Amino acid sequence: MNELLVKLKRDVPEFEEFEEFDNILYIDFDRLGRYINLLSLKKSKNSIEENNEILIKIFKYLDSIFNPKDDRILNLLITTIFESLLETKFGYTIASKYMGEEILFSFLEKFPIRKHANDWNKKEFYSNEDLDKLINSLDDID
Repeated sequence: MNELLVKLKRDVPEFEEFEEFDNILYIDFDRLGRYINLLSLKKSKNSIEENNEILIKIFKYLDSIFNPKDDRILNLLITTIFESLLETKFGYTIASKYMGEEILFSFLEKFPIRKHANDWNKKEFYSNEDLDKLINSLDDID
């Protein structure tokens, strides 16, 4: 599975600039999940466009390695990237904006939004109105 890290370094060089690789798959992918959250939360005018480009690269990479029939890949993504996305209120929005159709389907299958809508700290809870808007926007993805 080291080929996944080699491909990550090649496809998303910005991540290696941000975080040194330990060359331990689960640790590096866990850090990648935190990096996604960090990029999605930065809101300065200069960073939004740059971060958008990096997020596109990251999710293009994740789409390229995703295989729903490969339990090793699926477990890696669930325990690192998917769970990391659930750490912030914006995780489902980021997933719907940047994930390809197949990986998004897997994410939503493993973490149904209604079940996980209020998994965050008190400040990050969704209101029922926000939750309905988000669910409706995900329904439009089909």
